[in-house]
Amino acid sequence: MTTISFMRNYSQVIQGTQVCIDQRLLMPALILIYTLIDTLAWASSDKKGSVRSRFEEWADRWLVPRLSCTATELYAARCGILHTLTSKADLTTRGRVREVAYAWGTAKSDDLQAALDHLGTLSVIAVHVEELFEAVRFAMADMMEKADSDPSLTSCLNEAAAMHLVNEGPERVAQYLQEVGHVSGV
Repeated sequence: MTTISFMRNYSQVIQGTQVCIDQRLLMPALILIYTLIDTLAWASSDKKGSVRSRFEEWADRWLVPRLSCTATELYAARCGILHTLTSKADLTTRGRVREVAYAWGTAKSDDLQAALDHLGTLSVIAVHVEELFEAVRFAMADMMEKADSDPSLTSCLNEAAAMHLVNEGPERVAQYLQEVGHVSGV
């Protein structure tokens, strides 16, 4: 099915996100989480729709059943984080969706939501960063499992995998050049 590079690249993004969470680097963790959703949505699609339509379709299918927010709320949150490092996006400022506020560490999203509700901020939904990250990881695993029995999804993922960057160390490149008879430095 997919290439080693494809799986390695996703594994590295997941590992990097976990490092950010462990080091309490909230903004970089969120950037990586939303990038992960974006790229999974692209990889599993026919590559023709808009970023928003791919994102929301993927989120509706794989992610939203695990969370208390909508695909459009996640898309708006993604736009806010990736474009401004805030929770503000066109969809939230126009009042079309709730803004996402993040709990993290030992905080509970239910407690944050209760505080937000008490303050009268009904247009805000609380999401725990680690719960969002876990939901994305499980969604990715479910998608990859489904690809085993879904030829259309497999085809989309294979097309994406063929475009993934290959990340090989200098030793591997040097070995290849030696095998093909290339003289270094010439």
